[in-house]
Amino acid sequence: MYSDERLWKGAMEAGGIRAVLSEADKGCLRRPSCRIPRPGDRIAWYQPGVLQRGTLIGHTWSGEPFIEPDRGSRNRLKNFDMIRIDEPTAAVGPIWRSVDRSSIVRPTDSERDRLHELADRKIPPGVMHSELLTAIWDWGFEAFLSGWPVGDVLAGVVGRDAEIVTTMPVNLLAQLIVDMYDAKRIVDGEAIRQAGCFRIGNLASIAEQYLQVRTFRYYAPGTTDAVFGASFEHDMALGTFSCCAVYYDLTNDILIDPSGLGIEDAETCLLRPVMDFDQQSDEDKARIGLQLIARCLTADRSDIADAHGQCRQYRLADDAKPQLLELVDSLKMLPAEELAADLSEKIFARMPGDDLGKWNKFRDWLGGFGREDLWNNHIQPILERQP
Repeated sequence: MYSDERLWKGAMEAGGIRAVLSEADKGCLRRPSCRIPRPGDRIAWYQPGVLQRGTLIGHTWSGEPFIEPDRGSRNRLKNFDMIRIDEPTAAVGPIWRSVDRSSIVRPTDSERDRLHELADRKIPPGVMHSELLTAIWDWGFEAFLSGWPVGDVLAGVVGRDAEIVTTMPVNLLAQLIVDMYDAKRIVDGEAIRQAGCFRIGNLASIAEQYLQVRTFRYYAPGTTDAVFGASFEHDMALGTFSCCAVYYDLTNDILIDPSGLGIEDAETCLLRPVMDFDQQSDEDKARIGLQLIARCLTADRSDIADAHGQCRQYRLADDAKPQLLELVDSLKMLPAEELAADLSEKIFARMPGDDLGKWNKFRDWLGGFGREDLWNNHIQPILERQP
């Protein structure tokens, strides 16, 4: 039985049954055997020579536990070797344990086939995405297919690229992917580790497929103060849209939709923000605004049709337009030359037709939302200066 008629309708249109997990089913899900305390666990440690207790919040990009002691303020400890679970019988368990079961569903048969097709893709030197998912699991951490690629699957398309998100600490994750892939095929460095996000593929080519692997976000990713953890809620708050906030657990064959809107929005190609705007910098909002424009102005390569028989092009959710247009307005925060270059390289390159037609399409799209000022004051002057 479905607790939500929309899930039932969407599942039938997708060509199968998408079953909400029962409490018994949720209790039978497999869970990795984690070797270190998880974010949310009560922990104990000695410092200096005195027994301390508190709660593990997450970890830094360099592998330091970030803790909230019972006495004192939040701080970082030297390493995970210092801490232990204080109450093993009360351990928080896997990340999905606290998710309402109505947000955990089995995929339809056709969705499962496409998800497995995505998981079986390979990045040279020949490692399948599923092998990395299994390796992370064997280390004791959860790992999910996620992001736009899962949203595309729910809309009926298997894209070229993939994204994996995991609860594995950044320092351990970095070492694992270096061991599994050729280090020369991985974007790395201090700034990358502070973002907790690694790109694997041919770094000299934007045409080749790639795999993005990242750690669950908790606070200020991409900065020296970054903290990573194991929370769907915090990860979404630092994310983008509901349609790319659906997570697939290959081991347990479950889709997790923490917002409760992601599956339906992915199926119907709706853009609805789930991020916490207060936690997004102006630069982050501008970056998300570019994603919004790309999804609205471009369709899938080769005009692949989705499960509803229409070319997949995204629309703005009516009840979220004020927030979405705030993202569009944030483009004013980018230097005009940088914005023009981003539009040309990241969006217009995927659109058919000549350059003038693409710029006109963008101008008309802005005008449809009353954003002529963005065009007149920020875009047009740059175009007039171009030869």
